[in-house]
Amino acid sequence: MSTLNPFERVRAGIEACVVHGVDVINISLGPASTRFDPEDPLQKATRAAHDAGIPVVVAAGNFGPGRIQALAQAPWVIGVGAVGEDGRLLPASGTGIPPAEAGTLDGGRPGPSVVSSGVPGSTGRPLGEGPAFGAGTSFAAPRVAAIAGWLRCAFRLILWNLGDQQAGRWSPLSPAVDVPTVGLVDTGVDPDHLPPLTELTRHQRFQLSRSDRERAWYDRVVGALQAEGLRCSVSHGPAPVRRALEAMARPVPASSPWEVGAGVVSREGAEDFLANLTPARWLGIFCPEARDAMDPGRLQILDQEAGPLWTPAQVAALRLHFLEGVRLFVAKVV
Repeated sequence: MSTLNPFERVRAGIEACVVHGVDVINISLGPASTRFDPEDPLQKATRAAHDAGIPVVVAAGNFGPGRIQALAQAPWVIGVGAVGEDGRLLPASGTGIPPAEAGTLDGGRPGPSVVSSGVPGSTGRPLGEGPAFGAGTSFAAPRVAAIAGWLRCAFRLILWNLGDQQAGRWSPLSPAVDVPTVGLVDTGVDPDHLPPLTELTRHQRFQLSRSDRERAWYDRVVGALQAEGLRCSVSHGPAPVRRALEAMARPVPASSPWEVGAGVVSREGAEDFLANLTPARWLGIFCPEARDAMDPGRLQILDQEAGPLWTPAQVAALRLHFLEGVRLFVAKVV
């Protein structure tokens, strides 16, 4: 039996996810304290994962208004609150506090980054034997983590396709892209009764079709940047994933940013966002500084002339391979 205490096991799980190269880490547990301490070992572990290029998604906790669990406060993670079936914030979902009271915060970010559905169901089933669990942020966070994995694969595809376009290597099929792996370090059951950690293996790899229209789209966007003397560095790391999640989020009625962050992230919202990835949106994800430096009129014309990068059929293929191919088995932390 391991001599590590539960939180040391969590830290070891985060470190193992980094070593094995998962695409996203999901954490739905943390210290009961809401005091943010960047020197805490778990905070350092999530920061190391972020710095290794892995987005870290953390449940905001079910403390109710005005409190958000410590790990979700870190500015380098994606903190996730929960909404119910009516699309409104769940009463127990952890939140920040009004800006007028910001001086009383324990530290860290003043609220969640986004929210998602906290209702049990299609997210998965409890890991091992145990009771059914009610709605909460431990179900919202893995939904966002799954979408983050989908985005990472889509952005990896963009990076490689753009590289081929720039190098004159364009062909009818893209490079092979792995189905994403989401590292779940939250169990909600006794760690001593879990199976031993085994090395992660990739599920499948897919090549997607790409057309001359898509190649011309990249050429048009790169040409517009060059015409204004601007540069763009494309990445599939934590920063563009966070920007995309926040950009696709839908506002929550009668709620403030300190309660719900940018708004509700959902599968439908992600699909709509990717199906309408115009040059302005694309630049907003990968190089917002370049987008802001471009002449607004030129950017509007570029959007009208180029249109979205992907067709609805291409987005459906991305969803099929890189979202529906991921299985999450989530247990509510008690």
